[in-house]
Amino acid sequence: MAFTTREQRHDIQKQARDTVKDLHDKTETIQGVKGDKLRARYQLIKEQVEKLTDEKGELFSLPVCRAELLELAKNEYKKNRQEFAIQGLLREHLAGCQGNRCYPFDPATARVGLVTESNVWRLLFLVFTEKDIEEVVATLPDIGISADEREKRMREIDKQIEKLLSQVEKDLKEI
Repeated sequence: MAFTTREQRHDIQKQARDTVKDLHDKTETIQGVKGDKLRARYQLIKEQVEKLTDEKGELFSLPVCRAELLELAKNEYKKNRQEFAIQGLLREHLAGCQGNRCYPFDPATARVGLVTESNVWRLLFLVFTEKDIEEVVATLPDIGISADEREKRMREIDKQIEKLLSQVEKDLKEI
């Protein structure tokens, strides 16, 4: 095509520039809209995962049911009674009497070596019995959730989180 006039050439160049500018404007709009939609989508996924993670953490803050409390209290009582009262207090007292040739449970010896300010808390495990624990727990309201219910809820939350994460993984593979 021969350019006959400068104006024609200028018009063709302007038309080309206008076409490129129009294309640029349209692609920017598309990228902006799609980008905004993508950002919004992934922001929503992040917020949902954060919310579910918080819910999962809150399950550990819920009160426990009486049966679970009783089991926990008795197990801790047995373990701590053996460790702190029997081994930590009684054994230390008797070993001290053996080494110092003192009389076990002598009031003077007990005040100095057995019932000290740093040991007095250990007597707690000798004051209460498992029966005491059972009786007190039986009087408490059964307001909490069981370990089974807590685990069930956690599995449900984990499934929801996994579903959201799999959407992101799928999108990553498509890139």
